[in-house]
Amino acid sequence: MTSIKRRLVVVGASGAGRRVLDIALDMLDHRPDAPFGRVAVVDDTPTADNIEKLRAYDVPYIGTCADWFGQSEADYFSVGVGDTRARAALADAAVARGHEPITLAAPTARISRTSRVGPGSVISPGVDISANARVGRFTHVMANSAVSHDAVVGDFVNVNPGAVIAGNCTLRDHVSLGAGAVVIQGLTLGHGATVGAAACVVRNVAPASTVKGVPAR
Repeated sequence: MTSIKRRLVVVGASGAGRRVLDIALDMLDHRPDAPFGRVAVVDDTPTADNIEKLRAYDVPYIGTCADWFGQSEADYFSVGVGDTRARAALADAAVARGHEPITLAAPTARISRTSRVGPGSVISPGVDISANARVGRFTHVMANSAVSHDAVVGDFVNVNPGAVIAGNCTLRDHVSLGAGAVVIQGLTLGHGATVGAAACVVRNVAPASTVKGVPAR
């Protein structure tokens, strides 16, 4: 007898949520071993524009998180929200109600067999995660970015499109690395640090600080 696969719920109907939705649907199209069998979307404050854009996916919008939490079924879930603090709060709420975070990885991403990616994280098309790299929980590694060998990326991090993290770097939790930014070998970005788009980071970045430019200051 063929077992029925569990549902995946994507939290968020905005651009970040639809990016996650694309990856989930690509997995269904190209990976017979995908652990989920169907997809739905929830959003607490959906705009009419976002609901209209969801219609192109032929995926149901099933209401708010409260509506979802009122159901008895335990689902897989992924949080498609750009703000890392909001992502953490939504993830905690879903886990507390018995739903299970799942890692989503686009079929065109390359993830080394010796690397590790935590639950709830989303790996976009064209990403390269190299040997012995570590990516934490609920982190979004976006299109065409690279996490080089032995790098450690924490929980609830945003690695925006085209960013490069060189070998042996450490990004603490809630770091945001801008599109096209580069972090050179062996550096540490502290908890909550923000790096501007196209910046080149050549020295450690203090927690909760913002740097930009070439070199980043």
